[in-house]
Amino acid sequence: MDEIKAPKKRLNVGPIVLMPNLKKSKLTIREKSNSAFTIEVNDDLNGLKNKLVITADPFRIDIFSGNDWVIEGNQREMFNIEVYRTRKKNKDCIDSCWEERFKEYTDTKPHGPMSVGMDFSFIDFEHLFGIPSHADSFSLKNTKGGSDPYRLYNVDVFEYELYNPMSLYGAYPLMVAHSTAPKTVGLFWNNPSETWIDIESSKKNRLTHWFSETGVIDVFFLLGPSASQVMAQNAQLLGTTPLPPIYSIGYHQCRWNYFTTEEVMDVDAKADIYDIPLDSIWLDLEYTQKRSKKYFTWDLINFRNHVSMIKNLTAKGRRLIAIIDPHLKVDSHYSVYQEVTSRGYAIQDTRYNKDYEGHCWPGNSVWPDYLNPEVSKWWADKFDPKNFPGCEDCLVDIWNGRFLNSTDNVD
Repeated sequence: MDEIKAPKKRLNVGPIVLMPNLKKSKLTIREKSNSAFTIEVNDDLNGLKNKLVITADPFRIDIFSGNDWVIEGNQREMFNIEVYRTRKKNKDCIDSCWEERFKEYTDTKPHGPMSVGMDFSFIDFEHLFGIPSHADSFSLKNTKGGSDPYRLYNVDVFEYELYNPMSLYGAYPLMVAHSTAPKTVGLFWNNPSETWIDIESSKKNRLTHWFSETGVIDVFFLLGPSASQVMAQNAQLLGTTPLPPIYSIGYHQCRWNYFTTEEVMDVDAKADIYDIPLDSIWLDLEYTQKRSKKYFTWDLINFRNHVSMIKNLTAKGRRLIAIIDPHLKVDSHYSVYQEVTSRGYAIQDTRYNKDYEGHCWPGNSVWPDYLNPEVSKWWADKFDPKNFPGCEDCLVDIWNGRFLNSTDNVD
């Protein structure tokens, strides 16, 4: 759901993140009136006829898995889209509508507030799971009246709070409802912007309210009816995780940080002495040239023997894993930064018509536009062994670093 004929196009990530060859089913309109219509679709795998009833006034969506009423959308009439507006024509909208400040940083909203939201009720379900990552119980708790909503917004929190709905490293907007019937359904909220989710209980129903900072309302209902089928349906939408290498399920030694070749080889030797079945050792940021966080470089003083270090580990069947983060240090003497800027591959700050610069581990940084196919190919080529990690016949795996948000949003 989107605005009609809005002059500012909203972000719709469907074509980017969804599988390109989604299997489609025939929809049949069974009932139709001036105020409502019913759509039916066959679930041949389970021998069910699922249906969707859309009512116009008041707007409501009722979803049935077979004969079971499982989800109701807009039951509490929380459907809302903040429509496009201009600052001159909305003098009643206070300054915070157009910009927000966090410490010394300003987050501008040139088109004003553009949030979207809607409530969904899971009918006759006892448990809700999903919407990771949070340092809390596996079963999602009620938030209404007792805590902040669950927040989906990728952050790197060193000392996060336990049993709290605050956001952590990753966000995945899939919620799964389960009952002891047994019966399982899912809801995928296809919106990557900052999102909050409130949860409360009403008799045996679980009531949820989803609201995002911007974008469109794009929702997928996964009707199961088993838990495994909900997961399979989610995989059909977004793909499956590639089969991991066998060594990845072994014991990994990962910490921030090892600063020298000698430290790494000491860990390797101690694993042999104490008979620890070590499969890999991870290197964080400090292996880079002069600890600069310039990725695709080695510190040739503290890791001057990195080639022999890698070969010694490989000879024992162990792997070295080095981090590569998505940001690039702003430094005119850094070759990768020179490439991304000279080719116009960096994300742009349209307010000032220049490369967007944010702050991350190396200090001032730029981010390549990874959604651009040309940029994506250029970035992939960087991982060719002849470019990194230092020798063509060495084996190093890559820790694909977090896509951290900076303190500023870019229009």
